[in-house]
Amino acid sequence: MGANSNFCTLNPNAMNDSNGTFSAGNTLYTHTNNAWRSPIGTMMIPGSGKWYWEAYQKENLSGNGYPIGIYDMESGLYADKQMLDYPNGAGTKGHAYTAYSNSGTYASRYNAGTETLMTLSIGAAGDVWQIAVDLDNNKLWFGKNNTWDNGGNPSSGTNPSYSGGQLAESFKRWVPITCSYNDSSSENFEQNWGQDSTFNGQKTATSHTDSAGFGEFQYQPPTNFLALCSGNLVTESGVDPSGDDGATAQQHNVVNYTGNGGSNAITGMGFKPDLLFIKRRDSASNGVKIDSSRGANKVMFTAVNDAEVTSADLSSFDNDGFTATGSGSYTANVNNNSATYSAFGWKCNGGTTVTDSSGSISCTRQTNVSGGFSILTYTGNGSGGATLGHGLGKAPEWMICEPRDSTMADVTYAKYMDNGGGSGGYGYIHMSGSDAYSAYTPIWNGTNPSSTLITLGSAGNVNSNGTTYLLYAWTSIPGYSQFGHYRGSGAAKGPMIVTNFRPKSVMMKRTDGSGSWLQSNSTSRPFNDGTYREFYWNSDSSEQTGADSHDGVKYYSNGFQVVGTNAGCNGDGNDYIYMAFGDNPLKTGNAF
Repeated sequence: MGANSNFCTLNPNAMNDSNGTFSAGNTLYTHTNNAWRSPIGTMMIPGSGKWYWEAYQKENLSGNGYPIGIYDMESGLYADKQMLDYPNGAGTKGHAYTAYSNSGTYASRYNAGTETLMTLSIGAAGDVWQIAVDLDNNKLWFGKNNTWDNGGNPSSGTNPSYSGGQLAESFKRWVPITCSYNDSSSENFEQNWGQDSTFNGQKTATSHTDSAGFGEFQYQPPTNFLALCSGNLVTESGVDPSGDDGATAQQHNVVNYTGNGGSNAITGMGFKPDLLFIKRRDSASNGVKIDSSRGANKVMFTAVNDAEVTSADLSSFDNDGFTATGSGSYTANVNNNSATYSAFGWKCNGGTTVTDSSGSISCTRQTNVSGGFSILTYTGNGSGGATLGHGLGKAPEWMICEPRDSTMADVTYAKYMDNGGGSGGYGYIHMSGSDAYSAYTPIWNGTNPSSTLITLGSAGNVNSNGTTYLLYAWTSIPGYSQFGHYRGSGAAKGPMIVTNFRPKSVMMKRTDGSGSWLQSNSTSRPFNDGTYREFYWNSDSSEQTGADSHDGVKYYSNGFQVVGTNAGCNGDGNDYIYMAFGDNPLKTGNAF
């Protein structure tokens, strides 16, 4: 099998369906009734690089078949579209070779039903289908038996089956997919991401590896195209615990602790945190946010639109955690005797800040590029279109901004908070409330942040003249963090979000209607035991527990799954945003 690695397979966890079975090491899905069935892969295709895999056709096609393709996770993520009905779901985006009712051969882009005729003929028994995806140059090729559509040549980059368009979108969240309709086994296509060139004994074994030496393919992969396997997954060095920087790779953690009403050194974080969100577990109490840019004695609340207060509830940020006191005004929120708490910690730059004058407003900033996180403080000028330098090197995907000396509400930016459309700059959601997304231009001036600057409108929540502000900005880091959108199904087994890492914590919020800010974490729930545990950041309520049939998140080595039927996280047809931070990259051997 070439170099050792774990290869992508089809994902049983992502199938909300009892009318089918997985076999051949989860490379084949066979269903038993006439309906669309579309299993996705267990690995997300990294947003850059060149990728190759194959599919086997067992018999001559007699109806509808989509042997091989890719699907955009951000385009819908209905459980019954992503997992069952693709590619017919309205608004879904994908590219797949198809023989649709024997009417012709197409490279199909199912965005409003767009189809492009291909030169490859309908397949026959024993055919091997191929796909080559180049996300560096936004091109895709389909092949059959080592003949590429349209005379294409992935190695040289010429004559792709499809180029540009969706492939060129800045958020590339593609997963492999195969799809069929009829219950005939002829329309279920065994996949090979490099684990078996024989397709379970149906072809003669070969030893073709990818350019990195991984896998066994029936045909030689194009030059510089890689197998979708753990050995080839993209992981930033600063978040890979298996690398040379393992001692410093951890960027986020959640620690549960018990208060003592006095000096209380909380350890186990694994790093010196620069931002803490703390929430009491056993009793009603507002969550607090404290960061090293403002100082351990500066407190703001997650559920109350109060100005920043000075209170000695923490005395220090420490190398493995922090020290709480019993002498502040908000001991009940942080360190009551015998009370239980969860502390969500992020590493930034150890409290060391710089003055950033790259925007029209100078800000005080500390940045952790490896962790994709910046903390900014600044004074507003009241001018719509004002800008701030964020230092991340790529566009922030999630931001929380709040006035420090005013009682105006905080505002949250997320790329897909406009119900999946991707124009996050045109509105906001209050983290302190439960309201739906509001398309209000004066918050972000109708402008998504760039790789260097954040644009502010003139609204008082972000840029009143003379008001001081706090802004947290995150961008996704492969193997560690992901920010996105999904659409609920209302089914007990809801959408599976592939991240290529095991999440440590997941925050989610409904955007098309009222809903709480749900916060889940794997420290409080180290196993998928059928009982959810979550916080509501916009409420003073204690940690909530109950059966997964109501509300919850299941954690896997490659992502998380929303379970339960509550509209707060999985209402049928409702839209949600999420932020997920990882524990271990799928690339590492100890990911679960």
